[in-house]
Amino acid sequence: RNPTQEYDNVIVPLLRRMENLETLMLFLLVGNRPEFIDDVHLSEEILIHMPRLENFIFNITTIDDVVEIDYWLKKDDIEETRIFNDDLPYFQCRIDIFKNGVGRCHFCSIPFIESS
Repeated sequence: RNPTQEYDNVIVPLLRRMENLETLMLFLLVGNRPEFIDDVHLSEEILIHMPRLENFIFNITTIDDVVEIDYWLKKDDIEETRIFNDDLPYFQCRIDIFKNGVGRCHFCSIPFIESS
């Protein structure tokens, strides 16, 4: 699978227009983005535009060729499990930073349902 380069230009605007959506399953592999997609981004850029969303299952992996390693090494939450809020699912976020400077953030809802 090739990562999409059009997340910010195409996918985010499309999702923002789906304000009546009640169920969403989102599976994305995103590349060349200035920041990893995390709970703050998802809440503030997408979910706030979906007031009727009741079921949300997601698996988002962001791959970045140039990672600010100092920023992530200071974070206590490199791997964490939390709740968005009372209405949305638990999620797990795992960040891997490789010696060559490439970073990968895997962010998914729990329980995660594999697509077939």
